[in-house]
Amino acid sequence: MRVTFIIGGLGAGGKERQLLYLIKSLPTYFKITIIVLSSEIFYKEIYELPIDLTIVEKTNKYRLTTICLLYRQLRKARTQIVHSWDDIGTILIIPYILLNKISLITSIRHAGKLKRSFKQSLIKTISHWASNCIVSNSQKGLEVERLLNNKKGKVIYNGLDLKNFDCESNKKVDTHLKYIDYKIKIVMVGRFYGLKDYITFIRAAKLVTQSYSNVGFICIGDGPNRINAEAETRDNLNTNIFFLGNRNDIPSLLKKMDIGVLLNNTKGHAEGISNAIMEYMAAGLPVIATDAGGTPELVQNNVTGFLVPAFDEKEVAQKIQWLIENSLESEQMGLNGQKVIETRFSINKMADAYINLYNGLC
Repeated sequence: MRVTFIIGGLGAGGKERQLLYLIKSLPTYFKITIIVLSSEIFYKEIYELPIDLTIVEKTNKYRLTTICLLYRQLRKARTQIVHSWDDIGTILIIPYILLNKISLITSIRHAGKLKRSFKQSLIKTISHWASNCIVSNSQKGLEVERLLNNKKGKVIYNGLDLKNFDCESNKKVDTHLKYIDYKIKIVMVGRFYGLKDYITFIRAAKLVTQSYSNVGFICIGDGPNRINAEAETRDNLNTNIFFLGNRNDIPSLLKKMDIGVLLNNTKGHAEGISNAIMEYMAAGLPVIATDAGGTPELVQNNVTGFLVPAFDEKEVAQKIQWLIENSLESEQMGLNGQKVIETRFSINKMADAYINLYNGLC
């Protein structure tokens, strides 16, 4: 079976990681081509996979020569299915797939009511019209796109391999870093873009450290808003609050943490199924997350962690303090989360769902 994936880039994001997980999990009889519409490649392991990889410079993706390149690659790969993870990429190849009767799968990775321009709305409408199947990683994603009752709509949850965490837990991490010495270590993983609410995380951290001095807060990720987050820390920077930037050893780092937090800027955004939250749960951490989007499909309030209102640093701080003071309950929440990943969000379950989908379209 010949499948071509199209994605806007392979930066340090959850969508990009899920694509890699999927590709690695597909059987060897799949012949895979990936077209990346940006030269930004964070996951260097992509070069080691047995695939045909085409990289298009971001500044060139609207040129006629780029469209011709895409068509040549699709023809060369003798593509049977295009699985697009990028709206612009979808629009560029629609004429080719319609003329050549190639099946098209498009993706929904968000679960909030996005503020789209007329152009963006038109692109999304055409993309849905041309698709044979529209895959969302959450029920909420289909709901906000008004596709719950559309026969094209399908939910396939993100997947995670717990074996990665078992293996990674024995690897060395940066034991020289100061945060390792803190009794309680609280982490937030996510890119520093407008969609993630690091400011509320840091404000909650400052509230907690007024009562608990032996608590460290760790921010993992990078992006244009990092400078604003660092400015918010003031006197706490590198004392109780640390910025590690992008990392490729997330599992081993998480095994050294005690609580996982993910907060969203819900003004126009909400998570579908968050990779960061899945990784917290796989590492056995209780979770504190914004109650929005598809997160309630992943985090069970008071069972695997806590769902909190958006932009409420006091509530976040209170939940952190409760987990610190109730260590047995906190540990049980982490164990509950691991079971949820094993039973509902495993990499095998995700891969099987996609394989069945691909087989059904051929």
